Amino acid sequence: MDRKVVQIDCSQIPSTDLKNLATTFLAAVTKFYEDPGNEAAFQEWKKRRYDNKNS
Repeated sequence: MDRKVVQIDCSQIPSTDLKNLATTFLAAVTKFYEDPGNEAAFQEWKKRRYDNKNS
């Protein structure tokens, strides 16, 4: 599968819109990591990634 890279020029997005997007994103990420299963999966992913880089 080919991946297409999309570049976004954030300087063209009004600051109020950027703040709204960031606030929404932060709320979603916070809610996601409140679930212990998601946090555990993330920690396991980090460990595998670290182990792969150092082997």
